[in-house]
Amino acid sequence: MVKGKRIVITGAHSPLGSAALKALQKHTNCHVIALVTPWHSGFAFTQTEDRLTILEQDLRLPLTQTVVREISRADIVLHFAWFRHADVHKATTVNKLIIRQILVYLPSASRFVFISSVGASAGTRSVYGKAKWEVAQVIEGKGGLVLVCGLVASDPPFGPYAILMRWIQKSWIRPRFFAPHVPVYLTPMKRLTATILMLTKRSTKPGVYRIFDTPATNLNYILVKFEGNFKFLRPLFPIPTWILIKTVNLLQGLNFFPASLLDKLLTFLTKDRAYLDSLEAVLGED
Repeated sequence: MVKGKRIVITGAHSPLGSAALKALQKHTNCHVIALVTPWHSGFAFTQTEDRLTILEQDLRLPLTQTVVREISRADIVLHFAWFRHADVHKATTVNKLIIRQILVYLPSASRFVFISSVGASAGTRSVYGKAKWEVAQVIEGKGGLVLVCGLVASDPPFGPYAILMRWIQKSWIRPRFFAPHVPVYLTPMKRLTATILMLTKRSTKPGVYRIFDTPATNLNYILVKFEGNFKFLRPLFPIPTWILIKTVNLLQGLNFFPASLLDKLLTFLTKDRAYLDSLEAVLGED
């Protein structure tokens, strides 16, 4: 059991933040400081003895003295919090501000762990991916640690993985994507939690690391798995991916659909495979 370390988790109310918190409470004796936004004040977590402190903080605003004190004595900050916006400049500016004000009070940038996305790369097309990439460059430049996370696969499913499964099982068609196939980089939940636990035990050289599986999985294989026993009751529906991407780009300019929904779809459909496959794996074991 790991003893004594103080771990700050931003965005502790998010699916990944909650998973990290559960792993730390179950497998370590670390004291966890969970930062949640005020509109998540009903955050349901049971305090275990004196090893969990839950603090409300809108990270876009100046940090409270209590939060500043916790960050200044943190051994690790796991940064899951993220501000989404349809405008890439707004998203990038706000997220950089959030991180910079945390780094002001953190004793060393090497203690900062940023959870990035497989949608982030220099040439990404989505607002989310562009903002994640720009912020990751700031973290890497200051000597922090960037962990690139894919679609977290778990049993039972949760988060985006569960949303994808429910959508497929309720759909009246069996979609199949081609021209090109859609790559999905899966991150097993066991590897995510093992990586977080590893960070509490030993230091890792600053840089950018992947925690997802390579090579990527064809999305169609995942769809077949999710369809289960329903696959013979619905017609196959081939979807040319390049046409779908062009359609999303067109709809973004017409403002007919929510910008956030279209950006999420674009993030899912487009990835820089050459960049992602070149990343070194972090040392967490399954």
